Amino acid sequence: MASVRAEAAMKITRALGDAGTGTPALGLSQYERDLARAKTAENRALRRAPRPPTSARTFSASGTPRLGRDASNATSGARNATTTGYPSEDDEDAYGDEQDGYSDETEPERDERLVIKGVETVLERTRERLIDADSEDESVLGYYRLPTMASGKIAFVSETNIWIASADGGVASRLSSTYSREGVPRLSPDGSHIAFLGLTYDGYDVFVAPTDGGVATQVTFGGKTQDIADWPEDNEILLISTAFSKSASTQLVTLNPDTRAMSPLPFARAIEGVKESGGCYVFVPLRQTSSTKRYEGGEQSRLWRWCRADSEAKPLTPEETWGVRGAWSPSVSVAKGLENFIFFISDKSGVANVWSMTTDGEFAMQLTNECLFDVQEFTVDGDVLVYRRGGSLYRRAISAHTARAPALGEEVELTYSLVSEFRKTMPTEIEDPYSSISELVLTNDGAFAAFVIRGQVFHSALVPFLGTRVEKVTRYSGAVRYKHIQFVNDASSDGQPKLLALSDASGEYEYVLLERQIEGGPWRETKITTGGKIKGAMEFSSISPDNTALLLADTDGNLKLVNLTETAVNTALYRTTEPEPISAKLAKRQSKPGRPDASPAGPQRPKPMLGRSPAARRAARRAARVGRRVSGRRASLHLASIGLGKEKSDDKASSVYADIDGIASIDTMLNGFRPEGVYGLAWSPDSSYIAFAKDEENDFSSIHVLNVTSGESTRITTPSYNAHSPKFSPDGLYLYYFSDQQIASGGSSPYGARGAEPMFYETSRLMCVPLRIGMTCPFFIGDELNPEGSVFDAEFGKALPTMISTKNIEQRAQVVPDLPEAQYLGFNIIGDGSGMLLTLVEDDQVIVAVYSMYSRQILPLYPDPMAVVVSGDMQVFTLVTEQGVALLSAKGVLQPGLDQESALRGAEVWYPPDTFGVIVNPREEWLQMYEEAMRNMRDAFYDPKLHGVDWTSITDRYRPLVYKISAKGELRDILAQAFGELSALHVFVSVHSDDPVLPLGSPSACLGANFEMTPLGLKIAYIHESSGILEAPQSSLSRSSLYSHVKLQAGDIIAKIDGVLVNSTELPLSNLLRGKAGMQVLLEVIKSPRSEQERKDEEDLQKMKELRMMQQMMGGGMGMASSQLGGASTATKTLRDPHMASLVRKHATPGAPRLPLGQPRHSVGPLKNGDVHADAKLAGKEHKGDDENEQPAPTTEMIIVMPLMLEECDVLEAADAVVQKREYVKSQTNDDVAYVYLEDMEQEGRGSSNSFDDFAAQFYPNVRKKGLIIDVRRNAGGNIDTWLLERLRRVAWMFDTERSGAGDTTMQYTFRGKVVVLIDEQTSSDAEMFALGIQQLGIGPVIGERTWGGAIGYSGHPELRLVDGSGFTIPSFGPYINGDWAIEQKGVTPDVLVSNLPVATFHGKDAQLDAAIASILDLMGTESVELPPKPTYPNRAFDSTSCAAGETGVDSAYLVSTQAAQDDASTPAVESATQVIQAETAVP
Repeated sequence: MASVRAEAAMKITRALGDAGTGTPALGLSQYERDLARAKTAENRALRRAPRPPTSARTFSASGTPRLGRDASNATSGARNATTTGYPSEDDEDAYGDEQDGYSDETEPERDERLVIKGVETVLERTRERLIDADSEDESVLGYYRLPTMASGKIAFVSETNIWIASADGGVASRLSSTYSREGVPRLSPDGSHIAFLGLTYDGYDVFVAPTDGGVATQVTFGGKTQDIADWPEDNEILLISTAFSKSASTQLVTLNPDTRAMSPLPFARAIEGVKESGGCYVFVPLRQTSSTKRYEGGEQSRLWRWCRADSEAKPLTPEETWGVRGAWSPSVSVAKGLENFIFFISDKSGVANVWSMTTDGEFAMQLTNECLFDVQEFTVDGDVLVYRRGGSLYRRAISAHTARAPALGEEVELTYSLVSEFRKTMPTEIEDPYSSISELVLTNDGAFAAFVIRGQVFHSALVPFLGTRVEKVTRYSGAVRYKHIQFVNDASSDGQPKLLALSDASGEYEYVLLERQIEGGPWRETKITTGGKIKGAMEFSSISPDNTALLLADTDGNLKLVNLTETAVNTALYRTTEPEPISAKLAKRQSKPGRPDASPAGPQRPKPMLGRSPAARRAARRAARVGRRVSGRRASLHLASIGLGKEKSDDKASSVYADIDGIASIDTMLNGFRPEGVYGLAWSPDSSYIAFAKDEENDFSSIHVLNVTSGESTRITTPSYNAHSPKFSPDGLYLYYFSDQQIASGGSSPYGARGAEPMFYETSRLMCVPLRIGMTCPFFIGDELNPEGSVFDAEFGKALPTMISTKNIEQRAQVVPDLPEAQYLGFNIIGDGSGMLLTLVEDDQVIVAVYSMYSRQILPLYPDPMAVVVSGDMQVFTLVTEQGVALLSAKGVLQPGLDQESALRGAEVWYPPDTFGVIVNPREEWLQMYEEAMRNMRDAFYDPKLHGVDWTSITDRYRPLVYKISAKGELRDILAQAFGELSALHVFVSVHSDDPVLPLGSPSACLGANFEMTPLGLKIAYIHESSGILEAPQSSLSRSSLYSHVKLQAGDIIAKIDGVLVNSTELPLSNLLRGKAGMQVLLEVIKSPRSEQERKDEEDLQKMKELRMMQQMMGGGMGMASSQLGGASTATKTLRDPHMASLVRKHATPGAPRLPLGQPRHSVGPLKNGDVHADAKLAGKEHKGDDENEQPAPTTEMIIVMPLMLEECDVLEAADAVVQKREYVKSQTNDDVAYVYLEDMEQEGRGSSNSFDDFAAQFYPNVRKKGLIIDVRRNAGGNIDTWLLERLRRVAWMFDTERSGAGDTTMQYTFRGKVVVLIDEQTSSDAEMFALGIQQLGIGPVIGERTWGGAIGYSGHPELRLVDGSGFTIPSFGPYINGDWAIEQKGVTPDVLVSNLPVATFHGKDAQLDAAIASILDLMGTESVELPPKPTYPNRAFDSTSCAAGETGVDSAYLVSTQAAQDDASTPAVESATQVIQAETAVP
């Protein structure tokens, strides 16, 4: 250790010589920082002043510039030669290059680096065409969707608004122009009105407007409408709505637009539907929502037909006769000869086309013959068919060719001119550009930053004294995306910033160099890589410290080295251009060796010209010119002697060009990784090694180190625990990383409620590994043989190359002391290497903390920053916060004894100037997004061959559609079509809209019940129940909480809401409660008769309330809070003033006389004949006089309730459906079978969906049931299938008992009964894997319909997101079993196929649940799941009397039982237990 330290000290001395060390820009104290800033500001002002040079050069006799201290001394001597402080006139050398201050041009200081001409970036042809305003194909805007026709008019959606025009083409007029995302238009039969969906605060509702212009009228409320299916008659619109469904399924609902009356048709599910002229309905129960084409899974679209005389609907395209492909979008015509045909879309032939069949389902025929683009939508008006292909509309005439099949005429494309300014395509300044910063990097000293906003790069000083100007580095405004920017550590003397970035200008991401040539000049872009070899890259390293390499990992499992040695990034050897001569008055003077301003003392005062004679000035100029000529000749001779000629440019500026193109080579160093299996790339300080974390085969991650020169990779940590985030110390002697090898778990035993299991805390520790044998980490405090310990020295080791001794390297790892175990997200080394900037999670909050090795203390610094960025020299770091970018000194925050407030007080906060804006050209950006989306799908799809699809051809096919769109939302439609060509599920596209959305109206509310309208008001028909369902709210009409105590029941009538008679308005209940969710609302309720016990309870409660009020007014109390009496728990001041007490008594029952004690407070007496509310027949049983058997008359009572939000009512209704099915199963099985329903398979943690919690709440209380029905119908999927299967596979192999009561299994919470699983067409994703696991593991039968058919898991890597934050799912993880891909495009086929027919299910029948009950009862049979009886207790008594008499003393019965046990032997007992296990785990 001592020899190593001595060697390092010698090398440091030789390397540093006599040079001093500079002071960082941000020092320790505020005073030092102020001095540095002031000096910087002064220097900038002096440099920019039009004056002579700041220093003079001295020349020897030969005219060669003298360097070092001699020049400084000469200047000093000259300055002291006169008493005035100015140089002597005789000193000609004092102003040797004085002429530079007045000549028109200045020749810059010679740069000996070779010049690389470089390859300029050329924009990809397709995007260049879009930018070209003269290109006709790309200048035509108009992307048309969702057409509807009637009476020669056509309406369609474009720019997210509705347009109307002639069905023959021509000029289209905008019919809607709000910001509420109108869509799905339907014209009335005569074309005079149009219905459309408009976004309200509740969701989408239906509006109707005249087509000739006028005010739109809202005709539905509550946000339950999802589509407008048809408008067959003036007084009937067919909607797709969930308003009447108990399971939130969409249904076909009729709406009268005049009366607003709605009524569901008797189909349990419908996603589309039309009405024939004869009064029958054709509908589609289901249509899967993925973007895939040629879908063959279970959630297939099928046509059904129902007439009012039918008891059940009839399938027109059943799988048995039609095939696995679907049929959807039915339409009919009223034209003569066509009224007996049904028109629809099907992809039975491979591409979606328009088909027809007769109304009885016969004679199906394909009418159109598209082979490239699907027919997306179509509309029929009499004998005219209009359909959409791509983004255009086409028209064809229909004729009744025969009674079996119609015929189509020639196709005509409909051309429309949209009367629009196309404002969504105009270059737009984005709102709040600061919040859109996606990347931010710092220069080496941290004084400047570069950042990315919407793919554009900007550069700015972070310190106010250096200016507030924000430069735009890149020239495009959306056509090109730049990302992964990083500053190049510039070894040149020009001082201009250089950035390395990824750019997709060429069509693939390539590295480019962005550099500014002169202060205030433009930025130049030079290609560094070509050939598309970076495609699929997901993880990137920084540039190596010597600027010669970087590494990246791609989705093909390769770790690649980008060799930057012969590129302009290697600034020590190369440059791209030679600066042009510029005006001396505007030139930024650089500090040069040999001049006084380069000395440690800093810049000198400029020497004035006063006192110089003209002759002396001319002599000085001549000397300067001679010196330059001599120097130039010598340099030229030297270059020629080494074989480098001097080329002359047109402007006679000298430069030397390198014979290379400056393009980096890319080589694969390692391969065989998972697509996202390499991360955390970190360089050693000498650029010889790079460390990274790698996912191993056992799903643990370990640290590896790659020798960049030899290509040899060494694993540093074993894969028996997780290790990640490696970083070398700045001296190259240590490697730090996080490790969870000291695992910690919760749960002391498996006993307790729900079978407690150990939960491993996500904690880790920061580790340090000395890379050389014999060294210890820098926090070793020492011992008696090494009393000084490992004293940290910032310079120690910097002169030594990084060396890694792998022998026993893991055993040398040490825990960084005095750091808490926590969930660490990352760390950075700061300061001189002795500080750590840690990001950790504490109490669900991300915290940045700083740790010092000197003080061994951790200081919480800031909560929840958006990012943490450290400068290259580690002396400065930034916290990116909502308030701005906080710039802090590492040295300052590492001071011992500092508190949080003091540490943050010295921060410089930068925020963009108020006038700073970022302009985005939407059309250019949309095309870039399309290109990147297609590349990402190509590079991350689980099958490298993309299911055999020619992806280049697909990309070219759909690209022209992007030129037509005029709103970003239309890009989603294009991407969905293109991705659908892969025929894979789990493809969902989400495109962020930049349009402001101003929903109409205000949020509605609900009460959690079903009502019937009566002359007296809204009669409660049914109150939804949620008992036993986690996180489900209670109905507002039967809820007891801190703020509400209500107990209404079915039969009660709500007459008024906040004083408004409910019968006095046509508005629905949700509209009467608009804006009142969570607020107190006053109801006037006509209560139906209660039972005798209920009446007595109410009277007693009323007495207690009045007594309580009296006690409060008198200053006393009864020891019971008002909340216990049904009121809110609020502090009530004692009323001692008699007048105030009388006021309370007066207003306690507004508008009512004082009542005797015991009479209901809000009762207004029995209803009388002629009363405005009286209707004994509707309000309750008839009044029978004074007979002792009379039924009490209904009474009116004022009640305070708190309505729910509509979303809460949706949850409540879903919970009520589960409760009803649970009770049904209980009644049908004599409570021997439990019902468990799972809505999804997600476990997201606190405050989110927690399906395992739902499972636990339903499963564990029923673990001793004889049977279990697990319902995963309509389950949207997730990721917890393995948790559920593991619980269901537990085997009871041994039992225990206590002194009394029932026994138990030693395998806690083992379910020993029978299991049946219910599935249907909407069982999706992970729920399908659960069902398949039930089958494969032999746990029980699966009953229902074939499932959705999507099992390829998708990736959410942030690298795959688009420039504006939009994204889409990419199928990335393909499951397989028995040599075949599982589930995808097939689904899970049930063991017992049972269908829930549309009409029967609507009326309450659940054939699948009934089949499950019958199946499980049959499986249970007479088999008992009771625990085996406990054996006879052993007799182990000792007979001491017999022993005293000389006998054995052992009870004879004990001897007999023992002998019998020995005769039976123990092996059969063991075999018996084994047989039990085998029997319960047997796979059929």
